[in-house]
Parts: sequence; C-alpha cells; structure tokens
Amino acid sequence: MKLSIAILATTASARMKETEVQDAYFAGEEIVLSNPAARSIKQWHDCGEAPPLPENARAVECSGDKCAAVCPIGWRSQARWTIKCKADNTWAHSKFSPCITCPSMRDELDKVVEAESGVAYQEIMHKKQNLPWTQFFCGTADAKSLLIKNRLFKKGKNKRSVKCICKNGRNGDPAWKKSCDWEFQGKPWSPSDVNDVQCKTRTNDKKKCPDRMRRSPVGDDGWSGGYEVVEPEYLSVPALMKCTGEKEMDGWFAFCKPTEKSADCPKDSWDQLYGECGVADLLPICDKKKKKCPEQVKPTSPPGCNPMMSHCKPTPPHELVPHWKKCAQFFGAFGAFQVWCEPAEIPEDCPVDSWLQLFGECGVSKLDLCSDLE
Repeated sequence: MKLSIAILATTASARMKETEVQDAYFAGEEIVLSNPAARSIKQWHDCGEAPPLPENARAVECSGDKCAAVCPIGWRSQARWTIKCKADNTWAHSKFSPCITCPSMRDELDKVVEAESGVAYQEIMHKKQNLPWTQFFCGTADAKSLLIKNRLFKKGKNKRSVKCICKNGRNGDPAWKKSCDWEFQGKPWSPSDVNDVQCKTRTNDKKKCPDRMRRSPVGDDGWSGGYEVVEPEYLSVPALMKCTGEKEMDGWFAFCKPTEKSADCPKDSWDQLYGECGVADLLPICDKKKKKCPEQVKPTSPPGCNPMMSHCKPTPPHELVPHWKKCAQFFGAFGAFQVWCEPAEIPEDCPVDSWLQLFGECGVSKLDLCSDLE
C-alpha cells in the first residue's frame, strides 16, 4: 500500500504547473499535462481540433488528454489554462482564459535618464514565478541614498525591487479570477510612481535637511508665523520600537534615544532616526539602566496532547495578545502553515497597547520584520 501511494505521488507530481509548461515550451522540451501512469487511453485529438488560441497567448500545446495555453514569459493565465478531452469526446470547456500581466511601465522607464537623475534600473524575470521585476538603484558615483515611495534608503547602490504579483480574487474579482498588479514591499505601486524615484547625492544630503515643522498661515488664529502641532516623523520609521527606549518624565513616559544601537535595530532605521538629518534628534537620551522585563512564560501544549500533532502545538506568546492580527502583517501561507511578520509601521486599526505588548521593549513577539522576508 505504501509503495502504491508513493508511486501515485511521484506520477502526479510529473504533471506540470503553468510556469513549468512555459519553461518547457520556450526551452523546446517535452510538455507533460496528464498523469503518464494513468490507465486511460483517452487522447486530446479524440475531441477534434484543439481549443483556439486565447488572447495574448503564445501557443496551445497538447499532451495526453489535455491541451494547455502557453502564455509568454512574464504573463499568466487569468484563470483556465488547461482543458480536458472528456470521455464522450467533447472538450470540458470551449475556450481558455486570456493571458494577463502587470500594467506596462515602459513610457515612465524610458524617461529615466541616469546621467541627469542618478537613478538607474534593470528589468529582470523572477526565476520561479516567471513574472517581471523592476529594480531601482543609484548608478552614479556621488549618489548616496535612494528615495522611493517616500522611503529613504541610505544604501543607494542596493537594488530595490518593484514586483509584479498575480493573485486570485483581488479588486472585487471572484476567487477563481486572477489579476496582476505591481507592488513595492507589500504595498501597491502604480507606473506613475516611477517619476518620484530619486537619488540624493552626498552634497545634497549635507546641505538640505527637510523642515520638520509646518508654519500656520498668518491670521489663522490671530498669530503670525507660529507653528502648528504635527505628528512626529519618527513614529513612522520602521522598527521604531527596536531602536528606541522609554524614559520616565515625571509621571509619563517618552521615547528616548539609546546610548548605542541594539543588535535587533536595523541600521536603516537607526540612520533615519539619529543619523544626519535624523528625524528623532530631539529625543532625550535614555537612562543607562535598561528596563527590566518580566520573564516570559513558555507556552505549553494542552494536557494529553501529542506535540507532534499540529492542533496540539503550543500557542505562540504573540497569539495571546489581544487584537494581535490587527497589529501583525500576514506574509503568506504554505499549506496549513501561515507566516506573519512585524510591519514597518503601526497599522491604523492596531491598538497601541497591543502594539507595545507585541513589539515594544518588552514585547513578546518573535516575528521577523516583514522587510527581512522580502
């Protein structure tokens, strides 16, 4: 019995996925669409001519009792990409779904002139997903940092990827329908965002630091030249809680600057807070004595449970925090296993108390930063 199950699993895995069919077609290799060990002698041509070529597709390839639409590299089928010849010699469906991809950024990319702006880019194809990525970086020698989607990356030479992501059931579509959109670090990206990518030179960085106060219009409240209160910029810096401390200020607590960078504080975040033009330069210095955190209770499995069974595994500490899903970010699923991570900023619907319990100085979360999983 075990042997037959193993054989069945091996033969089932021989049937190709959509991206594998693409790779095989463009490499001139054999395409396998049906289980080669199946007893059925049904062949696709028993149903007559293959279904017609769908919109934007490169070819229709047939093998065994199926035919498949082959989309160009960088494209995906919107839904149905295989059609089977049934026992009564008729096709299960009359046509394939069209091939789709992300909106073109060609016009915007053609306007990027490295010699003038310092911005460079390269277009690559993700090996496993067969979908396009556009990577931006600073190509000139004097460029120090890269500004993209209102985020400043100090290491401008490092490539930052804008990814074409194709998912089912987005934008109000039904679950079976796929759509493709650009994303940058998990957030939506439109072709017009290309126009805002900038490289900042060392000279410019030293001379120009942004004004972090907004003047109130004259006559607004009878005052002239005053300042209105705005939310401090440091609250939006990624991994803020890992790069700051807490200082008691006569009955209330304030953020403070640690005397040295902790191991879990990302360098980019530290530089955004305390580097040249840092947004947290006015924070007080933390006391040298570090806050004592209570000892965390190790999670245990329910009595009588086998820890090898998935439903008996101990509950992670972060899942015991109220509203933890409103504060963490869902990264992806691998079968029944879900991956969550720590977002760069506090989500709007995340209670502050829950955020501090998860990611504060004594936070219980062991989740990775979402930016580290990209």
